[in-house]
Amino acid sequence: GWGMVGLRGFALPSGLMSEEALGLFVSQLALVTTAALVPLVTLSGRIPRLPSLFLALFISCVGYPLLGNWVRGGGWLSQLGQTLRLGHGFVDYGLSSLHLLGGGAALAALLAFGRRRLPEGERPELPVSYLPLNVLVGAFLALIGWLVMILCQPLVPLPESAAWLILKAMVAVAASVLGSAFYGWLARGEPDPGLTGRGIIAALVAISAPLPFVPFWAAGLIGGLMGMALAPLMYLVEHVLGLDDRGAVVSVHGLAGLWGLLGVGLF
Repeated sequence: GWGMVGLRGFALPSGLMSEEALGLFVSQLALVTTAALVPLVTLSGRIPRLPSLFLALFISCVGYPLLGNWVRGGGWLSQLGQTLRLGHGFVDYGLSSLHLLGGGAALAALLAFGRRRLPEGERPELPVSYLPLNVLVGAFLALIGWLVMILCQPLVPLPESAAWLILKAMVAVAASVLGSAFYGWLARGEPDPGLTGRGIIAALVAISAPLPFVPFWAAGLIGGLMGMALAPLMYLVEHVLGLDDRGAVVSVHGLAGLWGLLGVGLF
């Protein structure tokens, strides 16, 4: 029950090839691509291409397989309920851990390459949304892809009807939109479309892990608090830690993923 790494099944060996194994491999392609792209979004054009390539290879070939083994493949995190009698062990229904991995990799790269000195007297501002319609369209497209991923996980059966899962997800997203719009109104006197779009993504990341296990009010609370806290978290990363996280991936993916995993135990 203390497995640290899977030692068989890599590179789809012919002896272990089956229709189920191939289907599992294909189902993970979009997820591992997401994990690799999250840090590259904020590092694009700011670090040399070779380190970017090695970072993507490390996430896709080492970080994501280890994550999958620990959470879904019988590894030590999934077995904490048996080995240490910690309830059900590590529970992550919709893989918030995926975003925590990508956000953590972005944080490590920013600590190495992305520190900056803030000019004296610089006033913190929300990032400018040059194409707000594109931001919101991208957020809604991400919502569609996220729903497909949630409803079509080959290793995790649906614990309740798909309609209830979708409805709870919509509650979390709506609460996050209200929270981020309210914060934009407080900060600028009007809702900020860029913050609202990021709030939708952050809500999806946060509600992924606890989605089937929480009631409606908790789903709304998780999404609403994430929407309200997103801008202060971005301020913490950029102005307190001094990290030039232009894509806000540490907040939107990393910290939202952490909040979602904590939400499983809290709610």
